[in-house]
Amino acid sequence: MQRKRLAVALAVVALAALVANAAVFVYYPAYVNVQAQKAPVKFAAGTNAGQPDINGNTIVVTVQQNGTEATLTLHPTLEYNYYYDILRVVNQGQQAYYVNFYINTSNITSIGITEVYIVVNGTKYLAIPGQVVMPQNVLLNANQQLIIGILFYSPDDAVFNLNATGRMELFLIYSPVNEAPQPLP
Repeated sequence: MQRKRLAVALAVVALAALVANAAVFVYYPAYVNVQAQKAPVKFAAGTNAGQPDINGNTIVVTVQQNGTEATLTLHPTLEYNYYYDILRVVNQGQQAYYVNFYINTSNITSIGITEVYIVVNGTKYLAIPGQVVMPQNVLLNANQQLIIGILFYSPDDAVFNLNATGRMELFLIYSPVNEAPQPLP
């Protein structure tokens, strides 16, 4: 009887171990060939890059060598501050692309700025973190460009944190198809 119990106990333990480790993983290869391409849509400094800003500062726009990254340093004050034509998006490719922007992160409101708008060819769009900027993509034909500005708003009674720097991460998104942009995973 004792042997029978021991055999049953061993069978239960073996079965439990088998169930716990019963996952099977099968791997099939898929080969991905990648051929690097020159970026057809790029950033370029706008006509107001390098111009005077508030309190003796300068509107700083730095576009990296390949045109795929830009850094802007701006110095807004109270009420409306419109930085017109500080950045351009240029299509140097042979085909049209659909363009949009995505606000990945922003802590600009933490320094006292109430609202931020991205202005594309004169139309303003509220910049909300975690969302695309424009409700519909903009068609950018070959050899065309978009004029980009930024509009800041802070009411007269806003309290600015002058010892802090706000930052907004804005992504340029373009695609040969007119579909809703997907955020980065």
